[in-house]
Amino acid sequence: MTLKKCELYTDESGGCRIACEEELEYQPSPDNPDGSWSSSEKAVAALCSVFQHIGDLTQEDAYLIVLDTRMHDLAFFHLGRGDINTAVIDIAGIFRRVLAMGKSQSMILCHTHPSGNPKPSQEDLTLTSRIAAAADILGLNLADHIVIAGRDRYTSIRQTYPEAFDPAKAFFGDALRCSA
Repeated sequence: MTLKKCELYTDESGGCRIACEEELEYQPSPDNPDGSWSSSEKAVAALCSVFQHIGDLTQEDAYLIVLDTRMHDLAFFHLGRGDINTAVIDIAGIFRRVLAMGKSQSMILCHTHPSGNPKPSQEDLTLTSRIAAAADILGLNLADHIVIAGRDRYTSIRQTYPEAFDPAKAFFGDALRCSA
């Protein structure tokens, strides 16, 4: 199967344009013949198939997979590269990419941890919460945020920290209390 590697450009009028110039080959796992990205396991298997070097990380990289309503990939974006501890992710840039795709409904955010430790940092959880809340406002779905620390070492923030996907906690954290 192929994954379209895309870039976001600004045209002469200041509008956003998507160019998908490269197709990356990947092998869906045997239990996923249609190539759906409907679970973190399927997403990690596909990403590891695309990026053979994922076990030899030296710096953080951030990626965005844009999905249609059936959880099939529409586009893949490399959002940025950081150093060994951080990767700067532009939240507005994520949504410019997703909205410019037109048919997108969901997305998966993924970034690497070269330390080999797949546990998300507090900054990772805060970022997830903010993106999930913004997606909710726009009628989109952040399906997952996956931290990959090597070929078989990853954490699905959706599975491990589901509270990070609660829109109310994005801005108020645990301080939000509703009284009866």
